[in-house]
Amino acid sequence: ITLSGSNARYDDGLPASAHTYYGLQTMERHDRWLRLGGSLSPGGSGHPETQGWTASTPPGKNGWDAAGVFANFIQNSGIEVATCKDPTTEILYTFASSTLYRSRPTTGGPNGTAESGMTRDYYLGSLDSAPLGLNSGHEGATAVDFTRNKLFWTHGFAYESKIAKVFTLEPTTPTYVVCNAYAGPAGASLTAEGQGGAGCIFEPRLDAYLLRFRAAGDTIYAVDAGSAAAGRPRVTKLATTGGSSIGAQYGSGYNGVFNKFARVPGLRGAMYISRASDQIWFLRLY
Repeated sequence: ITLSGSNARYDDGLPASAHTYYGLQTMERHDRWLRLGGSLSPGGSGHPETQGWTASTPPGKNGWDAAGVFANFIQNSGIEVATCKDPTTEILYTFASSTLYRSRPTTGGPNGTAESGMTRDYYLGSLDSAPLGLNSGHEGATAVDFTRNKLFWTHGFAYESKIAKVFTLEPTTPTYVVCNAYAGPAGASLTAEGQGGAGCIFEPRLDAYLLRFRAAGDTIYAVDAGSAAAGRPRVTKLATTGGSSIGAQYGSGYNGVFNKFARVPGLRGAMYISRASDQIWFLRLY
């Protein structure tokens, strides 16, 4: 089995091994785990392919979909592109370079039908152009406030890593506000955090975006969603217990939190995995 160039699959048609970063998502209506892009092994090349695995596949069986069942989720390289899902619609939003992409699940899905499992469109292009000025969305912490139909992004790879943007999602072109500074008792601390790779979830019971960064310990930032939508996000730190021994993310640089910090509404909280050799940490939120 060989892999040539930046092809996302081996010669036998199976997806190539890759670092996934933000690229693992679920599509419950289609009974699928999705892998969005990633850094291919060997070689490190990025790719834009959306690869599906049937979640109900029995152990020991091959559940991978053939190439093309799901539309590519972006246009170009898919390494560390900030991606989140609206849990109410299962629409995926991806910040890649200077474009915000929207990928919508189809009605029929890939289960034996001729219809592809997902369609992609350019939701908002040319983010480099004035007045947005978003140089690159890669590595940003992002989540959907599904109670307000908002999309939050902050602390990305680009020069604007210390600011936030809040998009109002519309059927065609979204509007936005730029949050140039954080307020509240933890605003300065969040601003000073290292850029890139943070995990982010929206918790409606707290009406806040919760951010977890790479460092060891139990720090979770809570960005008030209402004040963020108004352009002046108020930030606090959650008062937590029992997490002081949580280890730092393995490695540095590209080794971020990404989707390893995840909301678990059925258990009224969130889970976090700092490294494969560590235990799963659970945070009760309400």
